[in-house]
Amino acid sequence: MNKISLHDLFDQLWEFYATQNPQVPEIHNLLSRREDLANLVNDHIALRTFADPRINLEILAKNFTRLGFEEQASYELAEKNVFAKYYVHPSGQWPKVFISELQLDSLSQKAQALIQELIGQIPEKVLQSHALCAMGRPWDLNYSTYQKLQQESEYAAWMSAHGFQMNHATLSVNDMTSFANLEALVSFLEENGFEMNGQDSNQEIQKAFDPHGDYLLKQASTLAAKVNVKFLDGERIIPGCYYEFIERFQGYEGFDPGNASKIMESTNMRNHRGH
Repeated sequence: MNKISLHDLFDQLWEFYATQNPQVPEIHNLLSRREDLANLVNDHIALRTFADPRINLEILAKNFTRLGFEEQASYELAEKNVFAKYYVHPSGQWPKVFISELQLDSLSQKAQALIQELIGQIPEKVLQSHALCAMGRPWDLNYSTYQKLQQESEYAAWMSAHGFQMNHATLSVNDMTSFANLEALVSFLEENGFEMNGQDSNQEIQKAFDPHGDYLLKQASTLAAKVNVKFLDGERIIPGCYYEFIERFQGYEGFDPGNASKIMESTNMRNHRGH
């Protein structure tokens, strides 16, 4: 197994991400007119996987923990049948890493069998890679299989189509100087034509509070960019990756299960109907 550096790992992750999210250069160019590039700080990245012992959360986490990242906390996203953990590097020089896994026993036997067929295609050298988290989709997939999984789980469908890569990166509002808060940034993005997750219902901003009712987190995300994906039976345009934006309070560095569940809906196909 070839070793890999953190620089190389994050470069590989970012390369996949930028390919599956054409919003990245557009948003960076737009914000760079108001912000110094040094102020565009990536708070965290997020990865998805299936809760199978060959590729589960713990397996992906090793890509980072062997390079110094440390586990911080875990979360149950019951609404999505997802379990998650996040990791930080003690140097503070790298984004936090949020990894989630879909609990396969929440799906029908047919859906589980389809996922097992996909996982069974992964070459052993990929399973053993120190950069599994940035390998993209290591299996062949029919569009009909994608559709069947989507009927049960948007998460499963997205994972089947895109595989191992960042599904989002996250810009920190706290590090920006030209936006008073997350609300101001969201308004700016909408005014410039970016559609936000929850925009149709005026619920773009997800909020989390401490026991005293004070803010811990505010989060928002774009609706995932639609990208062309190759399937065995042709190419289709489906949701790819998205960009998240976060505002933290009271020095809080963690996450909130409710917020995370809503942010995940940025990749839901149903949110793209009619768009």
